[in-house]
Amino acid sequence: MKKSSVKLSVGAAALLIALGIAIAANVLASQLHFRVDFTKDKLYTLSDGTKKLLTSLDRDVTLKFYFSRSLQGMPEQLKQFAQRIQDLLSEYARVSGGKVALEVIDPKPDSDEEERAQREGLQGQNIDPFGQSQFYLGLSMKSGAKESSIPMFSPQGEERLEYDITKRLLEVTEAKKPHIGLMASLPVSGAPTMNPFGGQQGGQEPWTFYTELQGQYDIEDVAPSVTEVPTNIDTLVVIHPKQASDDLLFALDQFVMRGGHLIAFVDPLCISDQSSQMGGMMGMGGGQNVSDLNRLTKPWGIEMDTASVVSDGQAATRIRGMGGRPQRSTSWLSLRGVNMNKNEISVGALGSVMLPFAGAFKGKPVDGLKMDVLMQSSPGATTMSSMEAQMGGESPMAVATEKSDKPLALAIRLTGKFKTAFPDGKPQAEGAASNATKTVALKESTKNGAVVLVGDCDMLNDNFAVEKVNFFGQQAVQLMNDNIPLVNNLVEQNSGSEILIGLRSRGSFRRPFDKVIALEDSASQQWRDEEQKLNTKMQDLQMKLSELQRTKNKEQQLVLSPEQRREIEKFRAQQTDTKRQLKDVRKSLRQDIEKLGLKLKILNIAAVPLSVAIFGIVFAAVRRKKALT
Repeated sequence: MKKSSVKLSVGAAALLIALGIAIAANVLASQLHFRVDFTKDKLYTLSDGTKKLLTSLDRDVTLKFYFSRSLQGMPEQLKQFAQRIQDLLSEYARVSGGKVALEVIDPKPDSDEEERAQREGLQGQNIDPFGQSQFYLGLSMKSGAKESSIPMFSPQGEERLEYDITKRLLEVTEAKKPHIGLMASLPVSGAPTMNPFGGQQGGQEPWTFYTELQGQYDIEDVAPSVTEVPTNIDTLVVIHPKQASDDLLFALDQFVMRGGHLIAFVDPLCISDQSSQMGGMMGMGGGQNVSDLNRLTKPWGIEMDTASVVSDGQAATRIRGMGGRPQRSTSWLSLRGVNMNKNEISVGALGSVMLPFAGAFKGKPVDGLKMDVLMQSSPGATTMSSMEAQMGGESPMAVATEKSDKPLALAIRLTGKFKTAFPDGKPQAEGAASNATKTVALKESTKNGAVVLVGDCDMLNDNFAVEKVNFFGQQAVQLMNDNIPLVNNLVEQNSGSEILIGLRSRGSFRRPFDKVIALEDSASQQWRDEEQKLNTKMQDLQMKLSELQRTKNKEQQLVLSPEQRREIEKFRAQQTDTKRQLKDVRKSLRQDIEKLGLKLKILNIAAVPLSVAIFGIVFAAVRRKKALT
């Protein structure tokens, strides 16, 4: 009895010791800060660009993270989002080696902290319908006399979290913004709306990509009518240079000759061109929606096909077609990682880029120039005329005009020593005096230059790049794809600033379920096939009814004949059977998706416990074997 009491006491003491060790370990672990990022694209790890900036800071920066943590009624998801932001900001402070100081502030209602948050540019949002309580979730930063802020973080913009923070960090630490030029025939910087009764009212907002560039660069707008690119511009972005004049082409030519970096977005069918849309349906504006620089690039060995757009079944996009019905458009391209040049820093890490009605570049660069393909179609892609492409990606009228066994180049870069496209000097205007003094022109680039050509302009439009969502009364921008990161990367790479390239190309928090997409595409194809059969049968029936109607005399015109009744009944039976088949297609699709979901649930829920159990059994068996031996 005494021996058992001793054993019981020893067991209880051992249990208490183990419990104490567990409590102490938990307390110690809660004081430690470490993170392990197992995501594919390291979405929760600071990018190389941010680390480079943080380790090279030459002055201190103070970050003030405002979050109404103690406010009652705060949604749990918002608390978790705020914690992720705080963890990320802590990484900034840690990597900086003391250059970045982080303050976490809870701005309670009517407190000095709330007043300070408002003074530093943060915006409070109502959390209850009566507006009695406001919550804050924003960031202010200061370095010397420079200040910047993020008024409100939005969960919809979590993909941009590091970008938004690092961009503002650059704003408060850089002496001045890099200077670039921008030339556009589209209203990318915004445009006023004309009042029919006179004057202006409201207007279009600047496109998001333009706003992003404004925050990082000193942008100088360059008119398409210029005869010379200003000498203080080393990087020039040209967007939709439709009907480019000889003066403009010569100005661009000489800009490249002096070693300038040219980034040009051209388009065989620009549906964002407002003037062309006014001229007809879907941009049929008599050539107004076509832009190219072929007269400039042809002497370099490169041209874009302005009469055709690329058609790629493997990169097809589901869009809303005629009658609002969803359909796959093979000329509305959704490029993925396989279409990007992995060796190129500007595109290598991009996940998806949307190009509506893009053009392809062809040719071989002349001696002295090197061509790198940045983005390309899938192998076996074709081209079709712009008119046919607008009829629908899978319309019978949309017939391919050219087939290729190789991928088609959608974005390219030329580098090296360029030779002028105007060996005879500046073209003289028609009717100019023959003895006019010719402008002295450069015949060859004085140093290595770079020209980037992208075969689409619509990708810059907000309609194809971002989704604007409402977050507690404030408009937030959510990226639909990597269109804007692509533009930013190209500008940064060519303007000499590469700090932000890595973090803008880090991938997406949203992962498309490729298997589900494939199942849906297969089911959609079956649906379309069955629907086409039904329409064909309906047309055949209509023709037969018309033929029977013509054989009747005038007195029988309003009376259905026995033959007509039989045909109608036959069609109704076929229609019922076809609808049943369509229903079976939908049912089969749902079952396949549910089966896939069940497999994933089993894998996620059971795999880890099963692995632990197997490890425990094997470990116990090994120990028992050792004990027996």
